[in-house]
Amino acid sequence: RRAQGEGGEASAASADAPAAALEEAAAATAEAGAHLAPPPAVAPAVGQQRWHSREREQTYKDNLFRVFMVFRDLQRAGIEPDTATYNVLIKACALAGDVERALETVRCMGDDGAPLDSTTYTWLIRACGAAGDFVLAQEVFSSMQQRDNHFTSYTAPTTMTYKELMGACIHAKRPELVHPLLREMIARGLAADTSVLRTVAKACRDMGHVDGALECVEGIRRCDGKGFDYKTWAIAADLCATARPTAAHHLWEEINARKREGAGGAGRGGGGGGKGGPPQPPAV
Repeated sequence: RRAQGEGGEASAASADAPAAALEEAAAATAEAGAHLAPPPAVAPAVGQQRWHSREREQTYKDNLFRVFMVFRDLQRAGIEPDTATYNVLIKACALAGDVERALETVRCMGDDGAPLDSTTYTWLIRACGAAGDFVLAQEVFSSMQQRDNHFTSYTAPTTMTYKELMGACIHAKRPELVHPLLREMIARGLAADTSVLRTVAKACRDMGHVDGALECVEGIRRCDGKGFDYKTWAIAADLCATARPTAAHHLWEEINARKREGAGGAGRGGGGGGKGGPPQPPAV
């Protein structure tokens, strides 16, 4: 509603920045989802996680619908969509796991002469991964680096591009492909940030690689301003629980200390305690 003026026409602000209008519509949907009623206090460890997952999935679907509605309003107002505008659409498709609509949006970009950039390809890979189509994610990754592909000229992958491809590997239960991608990324001169190392830690969890998870912890200590990420620490602590209980104890102590200090925020990229908080450190 904020992205539209009277009579359903796009507002002047939207005309100046169509991509910003779509982002605003997406933010409004996310804000509405944040005020949903809390889940019932039944089976807190499993039931609430499933509830949050379902509600998040529904929010992303609502977001996709609203973003496309605003996009149609912009088109009716005669505003030509550019690459940034299309990228907002593809992002909404990716978060909703709608790879078919993401591909259709890419085809529309080609028809409208809007060039694909690294952000376009990154969100398209995310959409493929969310849909469980790892083969297509690999094809998109290869296509963006072909200098003679039919979409556009060579587009260099970014750190986020690699991170999303790693996520697609994990989603497809191919965690063994993550470390080769990490080495390739570093060889290109791209630094592994917290989000990448968290993804690598998830691959280590799936393969049972304790040393790899601990290396991710140390990498985040060096590369991140806060030097802490709750999800990565929790993964490493869980892996160490049996083989290295002392290391697990120290990790959980740090997690709980950070939680008491209020370091970071729960959720993406932060160092918060997550839903329900971490368990107390095991006795050693």
